[in-house]
Amino acid sequence: MAKKILARTQTKTPTDAILDEHWEGDFQIFCAAYGGSAQPVKLQQRVPTQNIRPESGWVNAKFDGDDIELTAAGDTIIVTLTRGYEYRLKTSAAGAEVYIDKVDSHR
Repeated sequence: MAKKILARTQTKTPTDAILDEHWEGDFQIFCAAYGGSAQPVKLQQRVPTQNIRPESGWVNAKFDGDDIELTAAGDTIIVTLTRGYEYRLKTSAAGAEVYIDKVDSHR
């Protein structure tokens, strides 16, 4: 079942929805809505460490040197999440709604 990781009123994945070090494998990230005031939604990651401040250590994830981002309703990306890292979404302006679900390994 898909999990919402960014609501239309949010500019970053809330702490209780961060994809933590227990997530591993191939996932589809789907932008279900992208409002008129929305800005690109970027996938970010960090290496979790003990006693790290909540906003420390996040960097934009890249593919071939470009930020991994969603910019319209219907945008879909497939990502491989690696155990030992944390992942979230961040944008400079609210308006997007984004979900994640595991890719079926038997496809």
